[in-house]
Amino acid sequence: MSNSTIRSICLVGILLSAVCCSSDSNTRNSNVLPPTGTGGYPSEYPGGPSSTTSDWTTSANPNQNVYGVWGTGPSDVWAVGYQNNILHWDGTAWSSSLTGTTGELHGVWGTGRNDVWAVGRQILHWDGASWTPTTANIVYTLYAVWGSGPNDVWAGGGSSGSSGFIMHWDGSTWTEQAITSLEQINAFWGSAANDVWAVGGEGNGLILHWDGQAWTKVLEGSSTLALFGLLGIWGNSASDVWAVGEQNIAHWDGSQWSLQSCSAYSWTVATGTSDVCPMGFTGVWGSSANDVWAVGAGGGVYGFVEHWNGLAWTMESNGMQNGLTGVWGSSASDIWAVGPGILSGGFILHHKQ
Repeated sequence: MSNSTIRSICLVGILLSAVCCSSDSNTRNSNVLPPTGTGGYPSEYPGGPSSTTSDWTTSANPNQNVYGVWGTGPSDVWAVGYQNNILHWDGTAWSSSLTGTTGELHGVWGTGRNDVWAVGRQILHWDGASWTPTTANIVYTLYAVWGSGPNDVWAGGGSSGSSGFIMHWDGSTWTEQAITSLEQINAFWGSAANDVWAVGGEGNGLILHWDGQAWTKVLEGSSTLALFGLLGIWGNSASDVWAVGEQNIAHWDGSQWSLQSCSAYSWTVATGTSDVCPMGFTGVWGSSANDVWAVGAGGGVYGFVEHWNGLAWTMESNGMQNGLTGVWGSSASDIWAVGPGILSGGFILHHKQ
């Protein structure tokens, strides 16, 4: 499944999902989203794969697509997606935080409760009281944001068939960075200000590295590995980094990238090789080297969750009605996953042991 296909799924979901009410206010409002209780996943799609047992439950079914999730702790979590509505979890319930702007948001990240960035067709900043749009010149859609601190933040994106696009925040200004990529940027992660990874691509996967001075292309397409487009990256340390994407899970051990085997399930067609996963991964996050979660969409639309226990990747759940696009947690016992709507509205899942 190509990256453009995953993006298309999200766009189709926009057409099928109802639009949230707009407002000129950009502060937190009291519109609390109704939870779905303990009913588990959204209902199974008739004729689709069967769900496996897991500890994931549906926390909310917002009437909008949801693409990204991030937080500072169990009582401070943000989820972004369609139009001008940003969702917030306070430890008890989800509420709506209207930005007063328009356009999709795909990524969210911050350094603390009073310093959060959201990106998409614009860049927004949360200062603890309100969301404010920046004056940054956004050429293409931004899909990812990450940083090492308040004065060192990266945002990246692009568009199908266009050059990749990376911007940097130095504490006062967003500036475009010089890169040689012809593929869009989908995710960032780093262990330090001088050790940052960016992944992306569509048909061909792309891995870039920042050493504190310049961005360098490490891998692209089939240069050394049969990489497809990459959409997520997370690391436990400088020598333990995971990247996931279209039919691939790749791992960095401090010296080289290698393809890893993922689990397969019965309703997909076997590929004949253990290095190619019969599904599309969209996000990855972990609490430790032995506790890593990857989410995505199989069969075009059905969501799934895989888990790394330090030895192997195993399927934790599949057959969810919609694909997943983001995952983040505050700890091993408090993990969130989000997805847009195509067979139904968007949804937010919670894993709490």
